[in-house]
Amino acid sequence: MKRPGLAELATTDDVARWMCEAFGALGTLRRADAAKGIERRFGRAFVHRNANGNQVIDSTVLRAFRQASGDVVWDRCSLAWSHRPASIRPPGARTNPR
Repeated sequence: MKRPGLAELATTDDVARWMCEAFGALGTLRRADAAKGIERRFGRAFVHRNANGNQVIDSTVLRAFRQASGDVVWDRCSLAWSHRPASIRPPGARTNPR
């Protein structure tokens, strides 16, 4: 009987945790690098090709990553996540903290 590997046992949260670790080590995380790393470590279940042929990360993983990552923002121009600049308030932040 074949034993399941990491890819078969991985969860969405496992993949999101790996993304957080990769982001923490680099301070930024490009989508292409993340998708390649996810496929290599966890298999194809968490990535797919979009209409343009680009490899992208499953939306459930992205949702878990957003929740786990804290002050990380998506930069559409560079197709990467980076630290939230101090000048940009997180959604729901109060303008006059008391």
